[in-house]
Amino acid sequence: MEWIKEDPENEARFEQLRKTWDVADHFELQQNEDKAWQKLSKRISRPDHLKIHRLDNTEQSPTEGQASDKTYSGSKDTSYQVWALRAAAICLLFVGVMYAVYNYAPEKKTQEVSLASTMQEVKAERGQRLNLTLDDGTSVVLNSASVLRYPSQFSDSTRKIELDGEAFFSVAKDKSKPFLVHTGEATVRVLGTKFNVNAYAEDEEVEVVVAEGKVAVKSAMSVGDRDSVSSSTLPNEVFLTKGEYTIVGKESVPTTPVTVTSMDYHLGWVDGNLIFDATPLEEVIRRLELYYNRDFQVTNAMLLDRKLTATFKKESLSKVLDVLSIAMDVKYEQVDSLIYLEPYSPSIQNDYSNK
Repeated sequence: MEWIKEDPENEARFEQLRKTWDVADHFELQQNEDKAWQKLSKRISRPDHLKIHRLDNTEQSPTEGQASDKTYSGSKDTSYQVWALRAAAICLLFVGVMYAVYNYAPEKKTQEVSLASTMQEVKAERGQRLNLTLDDGTSVVLNSASVLRYPSQFSDSTRKIELDGEAFFSVAKDKSKPFLVHTGEATVRVLGTKFNVNAYAEDEEVEVVVAEGKVAVKSAMSVGDRDSVSSSTLPNEVFLTKGEYTIVGKESVPTTPVTVTSMDYHLGWVDGNLIFDATPLEEVIRRLELYYNRDFQVTNAMLLDRKLTATFKKESLSKVLDVLSIAMDVKYEQVDSLIYLEPYSPSIQNDYSNK
């Protein structure tokens, strides 16, 4: 380069340009390393995409590639050493990640057991019905004023839940994991079927009706440890098949299975229907309070012995009250959320105040 030799000042300017070029070369290399680390960090933070990608010039345009080749052409050995160090660092990082995953596997299992033992609670308020799907695929329809407690993740051996109220279950089949429904007075055990459990806390009995399959019903008297329900037949355990039901009273064994005369009478609520078959007014009122979220007050106790036979398919409260008034010879008055019932006949004087 004759231009450099012609003047000492030219030589000084050339040396300054060369230093600037070297700094730019180092800056570009550092930028590429930073980009590589950012991409690697993103991959590691998403275990499903734990893939190590090498960052090279193949992602650049031809012009950029040529510039890059030109930049590194003066330091080929140094460039090779840098890439070797990069590869070694990435390999060490990958080995470290795999070591952590392997060694923390027991902790993950412990967390899963903890999740299985953590009970979730779902409550259907008065006037509500809820549909939910459990972790195993079992679907549940929860009736009004009912509470269901279940684990966020079932254990490896059983599927245990607790019920206070009424629910209809469509249990996902799994022969290796019995499905257990615990109530205050009974335990229902199944492998895969459809059945209804009516177990409100204020009631003195639990009713179990089977729509499909087979279930075992056992009194709480001998359940003992609720976590160790035997699959063998016990003296106070009965088996129900499709179209049968049993009742378990407080501190008593289940009744002998009885054939259901009307499945709609027991399961109509699942579709939002109210079905009464010679049902005492006291029970009618209780179900209406749950369904419509209203309170009833009867001015004469003798009304509670009257019986109602009727079917309401998602009817309004006013329509139900009109039918009730005609069928049971009562008149009603609604004040806000409170409904008063009294007899039409003035001859009946035996009211609550005289009892």
